[in-house]
Amino acid sequence: PFSATIDEGALSGELTLMNLANPSFSGKVKANLDLANVQKFIKIDTIESLTGKVNIDAAFSGDEKSVSSGNYENITTTGDLKIIDMNLKLKNYTLDFSGINGDFKFDNNDLAVSTFTGKIASSDFELKGFFRNIVGFVMKENQSIMVDATLNSKNIDLNELLSNKSEVSKSGKYKLRFSEFIDVNLNSEIQHLVFRKFDSTNIHGVIKIKDKKMVVDPIVLSTMGGTITTSGLIDGTD
Repeated sequence: PFSATIDEGALSGELTLMNLANPSFSGKVKANLDLANVQKFIKIDTIESLTGKVNIDAAFSGDEKSVSSGNYENITTTGDLKIIDMNLKLKNYTLDFSGINGDFKFDNNDLAVSTFTGKIASSDFELKGFFRNIVGFVMKENQSIMVDATLNSKNIDLNELLSNKSEVSKSGKYKLRFSEFIDVNLNSEIQHLVFRKFDSTNIHGVIKIKDKKMVVDPIVLSTMGGTITTSGLIDGTD
């Protein structure tokens, strides 16, 4: 067993490692931590500032690395993770993440999202669903993650989200990249969305991303004094 305190935060658990040359592992961890203190202790270079709290109560295990792939092929996780009032600013990124709250449950390779809410600049989100194979995505090379969820938002400002660097927004150019390892299926309900001169309300639809392509089919929205039902494709392979 082990235990520690970081200022007012507490961390405890147990850990077993077998065969240190290529270890299999198992353990448990329970923590109630202030994220600002964690950032001071760990010093993650990509994070400029971090506040909020995190609670975790989880167990994990994994076999030794595969000789052929060099990865941990068999990892299991169980337990709960809670994020409370997190505010995050990344280096070289002009948009702030604020008011982030979430309740998550580990289930083997998957992460079940009971609720995940917050804001990116002036855009807000509420997400519920599953991040499938999130452990494999983090721990192994060339592993895909599947996001199967519902998205609700009161306001999305694509002018902000697509121009996250000041030099890009000043030039009026936008960059959009889809990872080949991300597979998304979102049932979406957005009350208001704006992009340049386009302004729309009451958006309902299904958004899918796979193989570097985004498909919206079908999607219904209100704009220019009327209602549009449509579908579309953005091909990000090139």
